[in-house]
Amino acid sequence: MQNTFKKTIHLELTTKCRLECPKCDRTIALDKGTLVNTDMPFELVEKYASNDEYSKFTLCGSFGDPIYYPRFLDIIKTFKDNNKTVDIFTNSSGKKLDWWHELFSMLDPNDKIWFGIDGLEDTCGMYRVNFTEKDFHFAMQLMKIARHEYGLNPIWIFIAFRFNEHQVEEAKMRAKEIGIDFCLRKSSRWDKNDNLMPTNKNLISIKSIV
Repeated sequence: MQNTFKKTIHLELTTKCRLECPKCDRTIALDKGTLVNTDMPFELVEKYASNDEYSKFTLCGSFGDPIYYPRFLDIIKTFKDNNKTVDIFTNSSGKKLDWWHELFSMLDPNDKIWFGIDGLEDTCGMYRVNFTEKDFHFAMQLMKIARHEYGLNPIWIFIAFRFNEHQVEEAKMRAKEIGIDFCLRKSSRWDKNDNLMPTNKNLISIKSIV
């Protein structure tokens, strides 16, 4: 019998990002002076996109935000032309509204866009350095547009920190108001006596060393 199982593949498209999150591998490399800004060759991404072995692509960066890949819209078109499903993980800042409309128009309800926003207006930039209150409101607008104008599946990822743990329930309520899913992320990347670590132990991953 022929094996029809299809694989999901994770691609790290770029090391570019406008944020400087303290615990991010990119920021650590930047501080050490070892960061090299680089992008995956477009031809290589095309090769993966046309490979029948893969049905789903996860675009999530350990060193960069995938939307800063120079030909991001081109590669999304290539994925969709090859009937691939995509999961996009992004902080969403730094792109104009027209760019987002073009992206949304290429996606379908099987795709997902995960918006990483850790807090509300007054706390959203405390970990995600360079992310502003204006960026926060724009991201809320984008998720609403994606859901209601394009019928897509935006998801708000909210990592719990000490500075935002009191806002979790309000964030859930706001997500519900605009009709999107809310994903509370419990981190395990804590050092002993870390001042970013939530005081509520229920908001800490059991994998943490505390």
